[in-house]
Amino acid sequence: MPPASARLEPAGPPLRIPKAERTRATLAGSTRAELAAHASFTAERVALRAGTSAATFYAHFPTKDDALTAAFALVLDDLVRRTNAVLRIERLLDDGLEATCAALVAELVATFAADALVFRAALARMQDCRSLRELYRRSEAASLAHLEIFVTRGQAAGLVTTSPAAEVAELVLVLCQGVNNPRLLRPRPNRATRALTEGWTAALIGALAPPR
Repeated sequence: MPPASARLEPAGPPLRIPKAERTRATLAGSTRAELAAHASFTAERVALRAGTSAATFYAHFPTKDDALTAAFALVLDDLVRRTNAVLRIERLLDDGLEATCAALVAELVATFAADALVFRAALARMQDCRSLRELYRRSEAASLAHLEIFVTRGQAAGLVTTSPAAEVAELVLVLCQGVNNPRLLRPRPNRATRALTEGWTAALIGALAPPR
């Protein structure tokens, strides 16, 4: 028998998410789905999709801006997660800068296209909605922090420009945000779309490439 210090304690019961949090998350996801499908939402449609009532919707989201902010938070979380998964030093070392930038643009196009109407609704309200502005700034800050780490590690490996990492990270962030453009997000990509995608990839490579 193994010593007492090596014995595994029995696992406790799985943590249960409170019902209120589960309901709020479901409503946020339903708001996102309504926006993605119709470019708009009502409390009644969201509640129907979520399998609850309009009263429950308003109990969690007193205003439509509250629901829009919660839905946009899901979208931004996905965007940060998916782009950060591409921007890893391991991928840069294995695949090289060109392939990494191409994968990043492809991921951005796919993510922005899937939630284009959610982005449009959120950006249209951002000037007048403080919670949306604060959410967007937090998401930007998280992306910048990850980008700066990626750039710093890429510089250490000799695969990224030696310009100040913070400046490079900010430039890359601006280029990534620029992918959210209808000309790049056409439902049926054509030759012009492919040319734009290739050009955007080349711009990212140019921003990151080390001096020769």
